[in-house]
Amino acid sequence: MNKTLSLVASLAIMVGVVGPLAVYAQSTTPKGVPPKPGIIRQELRDERQDKRQDVRDIRTNTRKDIRDVRTETRDTVRDTRMDTRQDIKNTRQDFRTETKSLRAEFASSTERNRGEFKVKMEARRTELKSSMEAKRTELKAKLGKIKDERKKQIVEKVDAQLDALNVRMAEHFSDVLAKLEDVLKRVLEKADRAAENGKDVTSVKTAVSVAESAIAAAREAVATQSGKTYDFSITTDVNLRTDVGKARQALRTDLTKVHNAVKAAHEAVRKAAVALADIRDTENSVPPPPAAGSSTVSGTESVATSSQ
Repeated sequence: MNKTLSLVASLAIMVGVVGPLAVYAQSTTPKGVPPKPGIIRQELRDERQDKRQDVRDIRTNTRKDIRDVRTETRDTVRDTRMDTRQDIKNTRQDFRTETKSLRAEFASSTERNRGEFKVKMEARRTELKSSMEAKRTELKAKLGKIKDERKKQIVEKVDAQLDALNVRMAEHFSDVLAKLEDVLKRVLEKADRAAENGKDVTSVKTAVSVAESAIAAAREAVATQSGKTYDFSITTDVNLRTDVGKARQALRTDLTKVHNAVKAAHEAVRKAAVALADIRDTENSVPPPPAAGSSTVSGTESVATSSQ
């Protein structure tokens, strides 16, 4: 019993002395000695914790930057949209005002041109009556050298037919030009609606201006032709057919020139309609203008056939 107690007492004394010595030895470990595994794990845990915190800070800052950029972008887009809408509104208003002004100017110009053309044609008809009376008196005198009374009557009839054809073709060409002006009016009306939808109708306005000039030139040609008469150079009975044929050919040549002028006006109006169709849907486009005239100068072929 006493031996056992002595052994326990000895162990207790050893533990009390060795424990403090171990702690002291650990605190005084030289720098060259590696740390214990427990210390390394703690340092790694601390380093990982620091890295996690850095990542969290970066994420937080990045999210904030993204929110700021999104907010700024939304504001910029909203402002841009508002400015664009206002610009479009202003552009449409400018186009609408300009096109309406063009329509009003065209309507006024058309009415003025038609009035002037009507006055000019009436003056030409008055002059033509006097010219035709003088020409027929002169023709009767020329036919005095022709002995065949039947041929005289035929020549006088052909003369009247040539004059009537010239008047009829002048009226026909005048009607065609009036219809072409109506087509231009429709082109401008549709161009006005296209401008209200933000379309650029500059090409249409240019084409309409060209067409107006072509119509004016054609009208001048018609007015000039309407005042013309055609004389026969009567020589002999044998050359009578040739003499009449020369007058008929002269009329045909002149009517061909007028027809070409009207055809040029028709083509100019067609181009204006095409220019409009290029900026509009096909179903809303203006139909092509009427043909430049179903009656052509070939009608002169049937004149004076009785003189053959």
